[in-house]
Amino acid sequence: MKKITLLALFTLLFSSLLITSCSSDDSVSDDSNGVSSGDYWPLAINNQWIYNENGSVASPVKITGTDNFGGTAYYRLSTDNAYNLQVWAAKKGATYFLRTGELNLTENGITVKMSAYELPVLKDNLAVNEQWSGNVISKVSVTNGSASSSFDTTIKYLGIILEKDASITVNGTVYTSVIKMSFRQEVNFQGQTTITESVYWYAKGVGPVKSINTINGSTVESTLVSYIIN
Repeated sequence: MKKITLLALFTLLFSSLLITSCSSDDSVSDDSNGVSSGDYWPLAINNQWIYNENGSVASPVKITGTDNFGGTAYYRLSTDNAYNLQVWAAKKGATYFLRTGELNLTENGITVKMSAYELPVLKDNLAVNEQWSGNVISKVSVTNGSASSSFDTTIKYLGIILEKDASITVNGTVYTSVIKMSFRQEVNFQGQTTITESVYWYAKGVGPVKSINTINGSTVESTLVSYIIN
């Protein structure tokens, strides 16, 4: 049972790292989202990004519609993942959020449910070396026949702005007005800890142009191949 639930958590994390309101983080409150310095992840229906992931072109990440959470429009992202998890993005002030929908998984007679959660993945108003951090709680329930249990999973995160107004060449294209940042996620799951280390490059008016994500010694590098911004 533990192996199955951990696999589900890893899938959730990788879904979130493509570019997640059940949160205990004070930084998502309306008075702390800040005043934006520009649009580093344009969110509009039919916007699309295609990435090369470790040498192979992945399926497009496309905005297919909107849904409302807490009075805010969140943009639905089409993403490939093993359990058809839904992912949304939203911008509030200077803060960009990723929201991962509820997980419902049944495998080998065991049912796992994990509540939706969201993370503030970028703050475009911060200066170099400034950071944001917090904790998010997601509730997990496991049912195996007549036996069931439930518990909380804690996701700690830390974002740091590494560069601003930078430039980067990705697949032959030069992008300017780039924010380079790091993002660390630490998941505590029934006494086990998994750490994901990520570096992202966001280009103004374009969105994420490159990312490097490492978990348990495995690294995925994504580079932008093409995009459509409406």
